[in-house]
Amino acid sequence: MRAGRNEEAQAAFDEAAKADPDNPVVISLSFDRALERRDEAAAAELATRATAKNLDRMEGRLFRARVALQKGQIAEALLLLQQAVELDPVNPLAHRLLGQAYVLNRDVAKGIKSLERAVSIKPDDSTALLLYRNALAGSGQPGEALNAARGALRFGINDPNFLDVGLDLE
Repeated sequence: MRAGRNEEAQAAFDEAAKADPDNPVVISLSFDRALERRDEAAAAELATRATAKNLDRMEGRLFRARVALQKGQIAEALLLLQQAVELDPVNPLAHRLLGQAYVLNRDVAKGIKSLERAVSIKPDDSTALLLYRNALAGSGQPGEALNAARGALRFGINDPNFLDVGLDLE
């Protein structure tokens, strides 16, 4: 939503949701918002709807894995995400989430590998780049983390959090 127009955007979204609650965009955005609010019941219900419609084209694995991650069910998330990357080996979100789950499971080497794959598929994904850089820095590879921060600049990543940490590494 654009700054200064949040109410207008929210009203438009609410209208769209009332008109077509099963619209894939409505389900997906509602799911993201439920996760942001940490509303696990709403997120689980929306994940079920997304799974029924196969919105992620992976039988709902990405939605269910995100719910599992939110609940701290890392083993379940890992299983779903490993299956997801087998189904679609070039899905950057699946690799990013898998990398995140590995890091949360303290398997940082595998996390770095998955995050590196996510970045190689979608080099302008600022979230994947941040996770990748943080995993590298946290694993005692500050030089590689700095290279990741610098590399993001090639793609026009202007996320202040990313740039600040890049400066901290220097």
